[in-house]
Amino acid sequence: MSGGSEPGAALTHPRQLTGILRDIADYNEYDCVSTLDLRNWLLDHAEKGQVEPRPVGALTVRERQVARLVAGGSTNRQIGQALGIAEKTTEAHVHNIIRKLGAQNRAEVAARVSRHERSG
Repeated sequence: MSGGSEPGAALTHPRQLTGILRDIADYNEYDCVSTLDLRNWLLDHAEKGQVEPRPVGALTVRERQVARLVAGGSTNRQIGQALGIAEKTTEAHVHNIIRKLGAQNRAEVAARVSRHERSG
């Protein structure tokens, strides 16, 4: 792969990669089964926003506030009320936190936040 990237390396700019792959796929010279299989796999991962996991400290201030409340067991509605934001905004923050931390669910976010706060 070009740009010095190792195959299988974490995606750091999934939206840009999605556009590049769509352009490649539209170019007939590259239209073969193995390239299309690779393209589809990469697009699936890029569109899911999978990126290299980051430490809790790399979250924005607001994301850390939300993450602490998630760790405390609060629902999205409770978090929204506590921070004065809409429940949908809270959902977006939780989604971004899970993605950025490379977590699978809220419980993993809670565990990462707890470890971070004990170590910091």
